[in-house]
Amino acid sequence: MYKDKLNKLADFLDGLDESKFYFGSVVDKWVGDGRENLCGSVCCAIGWAPTLFPDEVQWMKGAHDNLAYNGNAQLSYGEIGAKLFDIPFWDAEALFSPNSTHMDDDEAYRWDEWGIHILYEEATPKELAANIRNYITMIESKDEHKQQEKNLSEVPE
Repeated sequence: MYKDKLNKLADFLDGLDESKFYFGSVVDKWVGDGRENLCGSVCCAIGWAPTLFPDEVQWMKGAHDNLAYNGNAQLSYGEIGAKLFDIPFWDAEALFSPNSTHMDDDEAYRWDEWGIHILYEEATPKELAANIRNYITMIESKDEHKQQEKNLSEVPE
């Protein structure tokens, strides 16, 4: 997981005017020439990724949802999110899709119990930023738990 990138996106979303965010579409209104997103554009979190990560995600006129990841315009926004943030595809789908749920196999990591809520198309950028930060906390806790289990299994008897 690329924690720094996820935090950068959450910080950006916290400062984004709600009129520039629509969770129901990757790029809802695109005012640009294919190289940059200009004033008046409305995007979801992944739709704004080229602003934050221009070396990896680009707006592409005529491409799938107007985005490309490292020049590949055939990826879905879930695939872009998974690659960009180094998280599982289904986690990216759940984080960056409206009306989406995800259930971890480990009952200790039920997303709702970690404050990661189902968001709908009317969600605000701040609500998504909170979900992203709670996701980071959950994954770090999971990783720490796995490391503790590994350490215990390596202790000689």
